[in-house]
Formats: sequence, structure tokens, C-alpha cells
Amino acid sequence: MHMADALLSPLVDATFWTISGGLTVYAAKKIRNEHDPVKTPLMGVLGAFIFAAQMINFTIPETGSSGHLGGGLLLAILVGPHQAFLPAFIAYPLLYRPIAGDSLSPRKMAVGSVVAATAALLLGSFSVVVLMGVTL
Repeated sequence: MHMADALLSPLVDATFWTISGGLTVYAAKKIRNEHDPVKTPLMGVLGAFIFAAQMINFTIPETGSSGHLGGGLLLAILVGPHQAFLPAFIAYPLLYRPIAGDSLSPRKMAVGSVVAATAALLLGSFSVVVLMGVTL
């Protein structure tokens, strides 16, 4: 989800920038400790692809916000949760991993992906409602 900056109060904006900054520092430390030379180029290519795919936005009428394709879960599944940030800290460990497990079963992976992706998209939409409610 994308919201216009003017829709949030400065306090809410600063709070969530602080949370995002903290998670970014945490994830960067985990990635540095992992130091997998195979994942680094893959992470860059996938990140660029998902960034470009997320440029396709769908306007949500009368809200000043828009929705877009979510790629955080795809990154989490392919390169790990710390490389994909917030959606992966919720949907990946709490939904995808328990359903898909360590097996390479296409059925488990598909069910886990659909459930986790749906939850991640709904959580993103719900966060817009929560942020708007806190601001008003």
C-alpha cells in the first residue's frame, strides 16, 4: 500500500519512520552476519524486478492512497526474511514457514504462498486503516 505523506500526522509519521529505521538496521546486521555471496546478486536482481513490478499502482478512490503488487513475501521465500523487511517478518515466519516447512512439496509451497501472500496484502491494507485512524 502507498499513502500520501500528507495523510499522516507528524507524530505518526515519525513513529513509523523510527520503527522502519530500527528494522532496517536489524535486517542489515543479520544480512552482514550471514554473508552469503550467492544471495547478494540474486537479492539485487530480485529487488530491482519487484521494485519495477510494484510501480503498477491501483488507485483506491477517495482515500489518497493506492495499492500495488506486493513482493516482500516473494523475496523472503527466495532469499530469506531479513532481505525482504516487514512483510517477511510477519507473513513469512508466522504463515509461510509453518505451512510449507522445509519440504520441497509443490502443494505445501503453493498453499503456504497463497495464505501468506493474502495475509501480507490484507495486513498492508489494514495498516492504512490503522494509520488513518491514529492520525484522525
